[in-house]
Amino acid sequence: MDSLMERFDSMGTTDRDVLIQQFQFYTAAADGQSATFFLEMNHWSLQDAVGAYFELQGQNQALPGMSLVRDLTIGEGEAVGPEKIFTKKWRLHNSAKGFWPEGCHLAYTRGDSIGPCTKVNMPVLEPGGLVDVELSMLAPRDSGHYCSEWRMCMADGTFFGDTVWVIIQVEADGLLDLTQQMDSLSTSAEAMPASFCSVSIVTEDRLA
Repeated sequence: MDSLMERFDSMGTTDRDVLIQQFQFYTAAADGQSATFFLEMNHWSLQDAVGAYFELQGQNQALPGMSLVRDLTIGEGEAVGPEKIFTKKWRLHNSAKGFWPEGCHLAYTRGDSIGPCTKVNMPVLEPGGLVDVELSMLAPRDSGHYCSEWRMCMADGTFFGDTVWVIIQVEADGLLDLTQQMDSLSTSAEAMPASFCSVSIVTEDRLA
């Protein structure tokens, strides 16, 4: 393939429609938009554009995968009282063909910081495997709408997979903590649980 592209480049063509067609031929790109993007980024050099395309494809394929199966939070959507402890829970799926590597974790990335937990270490999960991630969180003191973004992250800091969210409404008469039957944890910061997060591998309902 390299020799063919080199011969084509040496022809010195400036016909951009022809270059787009050739890019699609070598890469099997579905449309001309992708071809135009890579060619423009590489000054309309077909060889450089095709090389950049396959380099990016290789990087994307090397990343692990994570998809959100469902939100398991009890009472999701209910308001929570100020400074009340509540639990957020998700079921996550390893949607890639490889294991999650050592050092993967679910990390708080931006938005409102709700409680002390900002990182949850993940197991080396097999392809198709499922994990349930549970966080104990502390609602802010002031009433209002709060939103926290979480992402899966590799040990080197590379993010991958779906974004998951903690979205709550804090109101004086919120009852989420009662709905979750967490009365024994009380409502003050002093009574927060010793462990703020847990991860359990799901053995049933394995996804392919």
